[in-house]
Amino acid sequence: MAHALGNLFDIEDPKRITTPPRSRKKSISIRTPPSDQELDDLIFGDRLSAPQTHPSTPKSGSEHATSSRPPSSHAGAQTPVTPSELEGAIANNNNNSSSNTTPPPTADGGPAHPAIQTFWNPPMNKWRVLCACLVYFGNGLSDSAPGALIPYMETFYSIGYAVVSLIFVANAAGFVSAAFCTDGLLLARLGRARTLVVSELIMLAGYVVLVCTPPAFAGVVAAFFLLGFGCAINLALNNVFCSTLANSTLLLGLTHGSYGVGGTVGPIVATALAGSGVLWSRFYFLTMGVRVVCVVFNAWAFWNYEKENSGDDDGVVIAGAAAAVATEANLLTELEQTASRRAIAEARAEGEEDVRQQQYQQQTTSKPTKRELLKQALRNRVTVGGALFIFMYQGAEVAIAGWVISFLIDYRGGDPAQVGYVTAGFFGGITLGRFALTPLCQHRRSLIGGERRAVVIFTLGALALDLLVWLVPNLLSNAVFVALCGLLLGPVYPCAQTVFARQLLLAQDGRHLMTTAVGFISGAGSSGGALVPFVTGALAQVRGSGTWVLHPVCVVAFVGMVVCWWGMMPGGGGRKVKGRE
Repeated sequence: MAHALGNLFDIEDPKRITTPPRSRKKSISIRTPPSDQELDDLIFGDRLSAPQTHPSTPKSGSEHATSSRPPSSHAGAQTPVTPSELEGAIANNNNNSSSNTTPPPTADGGPAHPAIQTFWNPPMNKWRVLCACLVYFGNGLSDSAPGALIPYMETFYSIGYAVVSLIFVANAAGFVSAAFCTDGLLLARLGRARTLVVSELIMLAGYVVLVCTPPAFAGVVAAFFLLGFGCAINLALNNVFCSTLANSTLLLGLTHGSYGVGGTVGPIVATALAGSGVLWSRFYFLTMGVRVVCVVFNAWAFWNYEKENSGDDDGVVIAGAAAAVATEANLLTELEQTASRRAIAEARAEGEEDVRQQQYQQQTTSKPTKRELLKQALRNRVTVGGALFIFMYQGAEVAIAGWVISFLIDYRGGDPAQVGYVTAGFFGGITLGRFALTPLCQHRRSLIGGERRAVVIFTLGALALDLLVWLVPNLLSNAVFVALCGLLLGPVYPCAQTVFARQLLLAQDGRHLMTTAVGFISGAGSSGGALVPFVTGALAQVRGSGTWVLHPVCVVAFVGMVVCWWGMMPGGGGRKVKGRE
């Protein structure tokens, strides 16, 4: 029977299953890919700006869901949205957007920030930073040479310390004059490129006067006034530009490190020329040649600057200062924050939205004048405190560079043809400090603990080294201490400028005062680089006191820097405020 039943069936060996189909996990929450409208709502909020392609009137939840979500291509499949896909969606949306670059109002009624600029974007920024480096290199050549040339000026014109220090007074007058007319008179009328070219031409005129070797010392004084005026303009504009880029501390360290390179080369060339019998004024042929190149470079690099930054008041992208506050936030965190803000905005009533739109239009149409901006900036403690801090910093730096040679000749028995190189060591230390130490100060997790704490530490270290130069009667040791003092002073300026930009951004209406405030700090504050050396020379001349007064003056300046810094910053000079460095 079994055999008969077996004849009714064909029994075959089963095929071996090698690649079973992969099971699909069933998801309770099915999510479809976000539409372009959803991406626009999610991405463009308080942080980024882009044109809105849909009406601002909020929709109901059901209407929004049905109108903005397309059907999924694979039913039942969950499509995750990765950060790279979101980033690509942002790029595509930006490429397909209209040419209107005006930021839309945010949920709180204020304008959204433009996209953050970097060293590479826009592409011309890299050339602008390099141009700023060349300009600062020329400034370093000019500022460091008087220290080595003062003994030869005194001999050529038969003058003393008090008279020769008038070059510092004239330089200070130029700085102060430029501080009050850079933003309103020049930048607003000429634009950034033409203003920078004018500043270079003014300095070029001063060098022409110097190389002609005026028969009267009054001509030299007038030339230094022109140098101070032109230097203050390019210093203010380049500081503002670098402060508003991402990684501003590093870029400011790069540009001001170039100043240190010029400061190192200047005394070496000046001492070599004057020590070999060449007339002291012939040194300024070198600085004149650098300025000719700067004129062409500035015109080419910054010519289209205003067109690229048309959304800002003075062609300065204030969002770059925001990069100094939060450059390490990742993409998903930003998207979550902006999505939350957008959800809150859509939940509000239509009437409140109209009120915000009207307030935004009133803010954009009624802009304060330059005089009002200056008054507002002077009411901000960061502006006043920053100007005093830079005043004392520049004063101590230039006083050491200008008078330490005379001190070593008078009290350490140094040879003028040899000790002139000590100034080169001082600026060499500044250069090394700005290139090597500044990158270590960018983050609170570093060994130094961030820019705010670094300023205090380096200033106290420079104070100790200046005391050693004063109290240790040894020429070689003094030369080493001067170089180390420059090493610690190097990163102070770029770190301080970055902190000033952050504090201004956090202040009420601070972003509107960035150009005016930073320009005032760089211009009026840097006039200390002329007034403090003049006071040193005047005190050295009184009753034959001598150039040893350099060190008490510098000690007072360093102590004043620490006190000013500690009192200016909320929570103290070295402590963290509200979770941010």
